[in-house]
Amino acid sequence: MVQLNMSDDEYNRQVQIVIGGLLHRACPLTKSVLQQFDPSATRKVNASHLSSSKLKLESLEPCAEFLNIALADSESNKIYTKSTLAQRIVSALFALLPSNCSHCNEDYCVEFESKEPPILTCYKCFQESHNCETLLATYAPIVDIKLPTGLVWLCKGCTEEINPIVPRRSKSRHNSVSFQNDSKADLSHNTNSSSSNLQINEEDLVKQLGGTTKDRKTDICDKYRVGKCPHGYKGTRLVDSKPCTKSHPQKCYKYLRFGSKGAKSCKKGRDCKYFHPKLCPSSLKDKTCFNLECSFPHLKGTQRYPEKQRKRADSQQRIKENGYTDDHQDTSNGKQDRSVSNDTEFANSSPSQLHVISTQHEPASPISTNPGSSSSILYSSVLVLNVQSINPSASSSSRWKVHDLMSHIEAERAKKHSLPFIALSETWLKSYISDAQLHIPGYTLSRCDRQGRIGGGVLLFSHEDIPVSSVKTSDDGVCQVLFVTFLTAKICIANVYRPPNANYSSFKKAIDFLDDMYRSLDDESIQLWLVGDFNFPNIDWPSLSVNP
Repeated sequence: MVQLNMSDDEYNRQVQIVIGGLLHRACPLTKSVLQQFDPSATRKVNASHLSSSKLKLESLEPCAEFLNIALADSESNKIYTKSTLAQRIVSALFALLPSNCSHCNEDYCVEFESKEPPILTCYKCFQESHNCETLLATYAPIVDIKLPTGLVWLCKGCTEEINPIVPRRSKSRHNSVSFQNDSKADLSHNTNSSSSNLQINEEDLVKQLGGTTKDRKTDICDKYRVGKCPHGYKGTRLVDSKPCTKSHPQKCYKYLRFGSKGAKSCKKGRDCKYFHPKLCPSSLKDKTCFNLECSFPHLKGTQRYPEKQRKRADSQQRIKENGYTDDHQDTSNGKQDRSVSNDTEFANSSPSQLHVISTQHEPASPISTNPGSSSSILYSSVLVLNVQSINPSASSSSRWKVHDLMSHIEAERAKKHSLPFIALSETWLKSYISDAQLHIPGYTLSRCDRQGRIGGGVLLFSHEDIPVSSVKTSDDGVCQVLFVTFLTAKICIANVYRPPNANYSSFKKAIDFLDDMYRSLDDESIQLWLVGDFNFPNIDWPSLSVNP
């Protein structure tokens, strides 16, 4: 706000006269807008009040016409929206309030619809000028002249607002007269000096700074262009006690990651202020580069390391064709911590690929099945998998594992191998995932999900020809036990998951639960098959011994 010479009481009296005169002349619709104006508030607050939901654009337009504000351009198109029109009305009202002249330092108040309008209007806030003698003498001769850039005048308040130099709070006289005289003398001396001397001084200055007069873009290190400069990325690494003498400009991040084609790429070319190095031609062609000695930058997503890519492709091809891999590799760091009885198949799956280690044998003892089924004998075989999530949701990265499991079952059937039971650990399932989402044709599903925390969980697929007699579960948030009884087959399968960091009390609860469930059967002819992931790497399960 401009500092005025008049007192606050005088200012308030002038404001009442101005607003009262406007209300006396205005129509009822315009009065409803003027009554929302608060002279003591800021322009932003007043504009917010006028653009509120209480007032519509149809109410603001009559007020703007009353204040002589043009609402349409030369082609009869509307100029303002509701918010911008509210700001323009507020500026027009503030322009009628008392202000201070920047030329004569006198307080003045512009009369509404004056017979002698001011010759200048502020370009920013529409404050009209004070027609004092000083201003008329300065601007009157050029007001009627049509300048190429037009005449832009700012009032005292806008000039102080946009002034980048903040004035001192207290005045202090500057007495460096001798310095000013010396500066003028030095300036005249430098003006009379020859251009050759100036050139020599410039070269000497560049040499002292350790730089070069050549263009940075044309003096780039050739080895830096191909990423082989021994002085490093910035060229400051000392080699033979010397840094690189050539330029190492900053590289364009967009060009390095996306090249010069595409939505996220850099299309400025030579106009880019950053350096565009040479990219790998193979990466630009098809985003593949299997040359491990290639030093050129590669685009984002470029495939490298051919041996790793080949192994992944071969493994996926074997799963697609055979349903299992024939390489006996375990992804659990060699931990032999999975236990099954009879002919058990071990498997482990990572989130990126399902690996099945097949050790199929012809079992010695068959299992009697439901007499009404089409097949009367299923061999005693259990497929054990640590799947590390079998979430079938569309957004899950493991949604394909159920389908791959079905493909593996079909492949085993084609080889006349039976899979009556499939035990999974670390299913990572929750209660909102239904059994129907995990359904495999021809199998019955039993599961125990971990509650209270993520991970864990066990699941058992049993062939539909072996009816399930009972299902019991135990979960304490750490260990999970799934105890499924098949009375017609005279077996019960216990699928257990014990995490590596499980404490003694939690695992003891799981063991006690198994003991209680098996004793409750009260039939010694029923066999107990114990499967799952126990995370006991020191136990040799085939020999049932403990390695130190």
